[in-house]
Amino acid sequence: MSQQATVQNKDIAQIANQHSGSRRFGPVDITYNLNIAEEQATVSASMMGVSLGKTILTPEHQQSSLGGNVSLDNALIKLEIDFSEKKIIAFVEVNMMGNPIFKSNVTLLDW
Repeated sequence: MSQQATVQNKDIAQIANQHSGSRRFGPVDITYNLNIAEEQATVSASMMGVSLGKTILTPEHQQSSLGGNVSLDNALIKLEIDFSEKKIIAFVEVNMMGNPIFKSNVTLLDW
């Protein structure tokens, strides 16, 4: 096998270990980036363009929460990663002017 083919195979393997995406729940955006090889996921959230925080999930730190208030609206995001089930799951609650507009458990990523 040529050196070029080896480099290309390594690049393909690295790309295969990366999973990124985002989900929107009303005014809340959740963005994630999973690196399977390093067993870590970076998750951030924003509401109407205002950051609600960022966290890194690992086998040692499998749960985290993000959230906050923007004007009269608020959001709570409870995150969990399960490497054996190969999932990033979240409980998302969004309230606007004191009224709930979204409240549910969701799967952000299955791999």
